[in-house]
Amino acid sequence: MLVRRRPELLAAALLIAWAALPIVLLAALWRDGGVLAGSDGALPGADQLFYLSVARESGAHGLFGDRFDLGPVDRVGLQPMYLLSGLLGQLGLDLRAAVWLWKPAAAVVLVAGFAVYVRRFDLGRYGAVAALALALAYFSPMLPALEWSGVLDPFQSFLGLLVSGELMPAWQLWGYLHAALSLGLMALAVVAGERALDGGDRRAAAACAAAGALVTLMHPWQGLTLVPILAGAAVWGGLDRRRLAAVAGPLAAIALVLAYLYVVSQTDPHWKADAEQSEAPLFDVGYLLMGFAPLVVFAAFGLRRPDTVHERMVLLWPLAAFAVYLAVANSRFHAFQGMSLPLAILAVRGWGRLRLPRAAGALAVAAVTLPGFVYAVDRLRDSVRLDRHPYVLRPGEARALDYLDDHPRPGGVLAPFAMGMSVPAHAGRGTWVGHFAWTPDFHGRRDRAEALFTGRMAPQEAVALVRETGARFLLAGCAHRADLGPVLRPLGATTRRFGCATVHELSG
Repeated sequence: MLVRRRPELLAAALLIAWAALPIVLLAALWRDGGVLAGSDGALPGADQLFYLSVARESGAHGLFGDRFDLGPVDRVGLQPMYLLSGLLGQLGLDLRAAVWLWKPAAAVVLVAGFAVYVRRFDLGRYGAVAALALALAYFSPMLPALEWSGVLDPFQSFLGLLVSGELMPAWQLWGYLHAALSLGLMALAVVAGERALDGGDRRAAAACAAAGALVTLMHPWQGLTLVPILAGAAVWGGLDRRRLAAVAGPLAAIALVLAYLYVVSQTDPHWKADAEQSEAPLFDVGYLLMGFAPLVVFAAFGLRRPDTVHERMVLLWPLAAFAVYLAVANSRFHAFQGMSLPLAILAVRGWGRLRLPRAAGALAVAAVTLPGFVYAVDRLRDSVRLDRHPYVLRPGEARALDYLDDHPRPGGVLAPFAMGMSVPAHAGRGTWVGHFAWTPDFHGRRDRAEALFTGRMAPQEAVALVRETGARFLLAGCAHRADLGPVLRPLGATTRRFGCATVHELSG
């Protein structure tokens, strides 16, 4: 078994419980009959509802397209994890449950992959436990300390979290299960690649190719990181045909998936818009120091002469990830995911040189892991209190979405942003505005929809907007109670109310 020792079994059990915690907390925080929307991330947003949409689309069609826009849907996306969830949804399982079923699997694969990699190093019993804990749960205490003391404003805290949160693999178990799964598989791919390079093991090379291709398909940033790790280890120390042949298959498999993703991103307008709207600037050095410094300081003391493939790959990993961060503008901070594993191993070795009492090491590990768990719960609580995004749908909103889901008439939906992001997953229809990256001209559409549903738009302008969108239905949630009936009368609209939610259906 990949997870076969008591600390690893304990880590897997704890991460499974951690993965389930946001669902438990949301159910406990909301007690007025609301319905969980499917979002379970610490930060409010439409990501998890996008993944539900991907699962629904994939289960019905095999591939997925962008449903956060109205018009023709080009289904060119393949996401194997959500495809399986979508197929379970087609068999009758609730789609949210079909996605959440991946939580224990992702936790086990994450622990197993990291544990296999840690075992490759001679760290001693307690050192191996410390390295595994750091690799899975490292989170710089500097961010919560500065935020809770009032030094950082909300935007600065958000930027800091884009570094520190990405460095904590356990964080991905809240809403980003495909990322957590890909990190465990990436560690296994690196181990398989190392074995292929060391002994020319063909089975290891095949395993590396399969894991690398799957990782790249699920989370391209980690696939991009694998390329320089494998290629660099093959050419380090001089060109060697045997080593080059050992990684030729894995590199070809990864390159094939990357080529598919590149072609899609350049030819499909929705994928191209997603890439453009997800571009992120390079972080100021202060944010990088805030996230990395506590780990990198000790990792620097753990460096050894890289005279084996083993030692070269542990150095290449963080360097390759940082190179991807510099080179890829699209959500570049995702490149930080997985860096905690090689850095944790180096940091434990560096700490060992200090020859401090074992209790001091345990306290140090606790200081750079436990704050992340507390911070995530605190973030989730604050996000729910803001009530700007649908962690929970009010009963009327859920009934309105069910009505649209069951309605036999085709057509897209115009809704304010907060409701629009739920439409593809819960009603199976396109929405004019929803996910920030997948909605063309997101900010403009969001502002215009908000003006319409809050009654701040002149009647003639409102009618023109509705006609421009081509929507067949308008959906207003409980936070938007402006009476649009008189405004939509020239369009022959009929109105149905579901408690505090409203659906307008246009004639024609």
